[in-house]
Amino acid sequence: MPSIGVAFFVCMVALARLVAFAIDDHDRWMRFLVLVLLLLAVAVGWWLLGDGGVQIVLHDVRGGSG
Repeated sequence: MPSIGVAFFVCMVALARLVAFAIDDHDRWMRFLVLVLLLLAVAVGWWLLGDGGVQIVLHDVRGGSG
């Protein structure tokens, strides 16, 4: 069974190849960037809704004591 480090390395190589493939064409590059921004938006939404991020942000904004 491969370790997490090997899986991470394989993912990084695949991502580097994808970027190298996408950067050759302007339209392909724009689609890739939109996909990246969409994934970031999903990650932020997951954090805000699933992991208590809303409560953390509200606590910081309201100046709650900790």
